[in-house]
Amino acid sequence: SARRLDALFALRPAVAPAVNQVEVHPGWRNEATLAACAARGVHVTAYAPLGRALGAGAGASLLNEPVVREAAAQLGGTPAQALLRWAIARGCSVVPKSSSRARIEENARSLRLAPREGGRAGEVEA
Repeated sequence: SARRLDALFALRPAVAPAVNQVEVHPGWRNEATLAACAARGVHVTAYAPLGRALGAGAGASLLNEPVVREAAAQLGGTPAQALLRWAIARGCSVVPKSSSRARIEENARSLRLAPREGGRAGEVEA
């Protein structure tokens, strides 16, 4: 969190952190932490960049959000690729979880999509 980062830097560590791995996706933007990291030159690695289950409904996830699906169509990719591009466009590296070789390769192809943005994927309401 930004508060913990402030506390760490208040200690004036001999070796400051270079990377902070935090949850970042359109459903959990983590703006305060991203801003605190940027102010201190700390890179952010987004874990869970594909999001987590939203709400109580079965199957509810960012991958099923209509705006994410629309963003994917606009980018010519999959919903997962649109979410990864969204995080990358914000300056984050991403660590999507997958044990499937096909999905790992699909995730890597997100780097070939338009580098500007993740389409409308960021319009998901948290």
